[in-house]
Amino acid sequence: MSTTSNRQGCVSGFLSWLGLIRTSDPDHPSLQMQEAFLTDEQVRFYHALRSAVKDWAVVCPKVNLIQLTAVAKPRRSGDIARLEQLAGLSIDFVLCDHQTLRPLLGVLLQHSPVQSEAAPNPDRRAYRGQLVAAALSTAGLPVVTIAARDAYNERVLRSYLARKAGLGDTETPQYAESMDKRWNETPAGAK
Repeated sequence: MSTTSNRQGCVSGFLSWLGLIRTSDPDHPSLQMQEAFLTDEQVRFYHALRSAVKDWAVVCPKVNLIQLTAVAKPRRSGDIARLEQLAGLSIDFVLCDHQTLRPLLGVLLQHSPVQSEAAPNPDRRAYRGQLVAAALSTAGLPVVTIAARDAYNERVLRSYLARKAGLGDTETPQYAESMDKRWNETPAGAK
């Protein structure tokens, strides 16, 4: 295989060999890797999150909702439409039990106002977050939203997430209430 930018993977090479796709066909453009899987904010949060929950959870980024939910018996056209809607949505992070990989908690990262304003359609991103949270909550997976920051206190993050995942509270109830408020506030100086 060539190391140039027009290299083919095994599957696309095989499909091309079978004549099922033509990579030079303008109706079937060749695919390429994105520059980054996660934004800089998401990478920073991922590392803090992974460190904070390393004793009890595995962090899975960008999980599609269809992998986490199911309609018991899709009978109506509305059920099928709901599944199609879920297929296009993902949650930023899912914390799974480190032994069973059972999902424990969904985490939405609320991007900083500066990045949100620069992003295409910030209202759409907020609406997407609401859809994701509603779908997962309905399915029984708790979801938290955490405001993006430059740095995270891992001890506080660990305690907050463990409590939200139903694993118990390692701090006093008053401290836990202040964490709820703190994590959902926009960071100072971000406006």
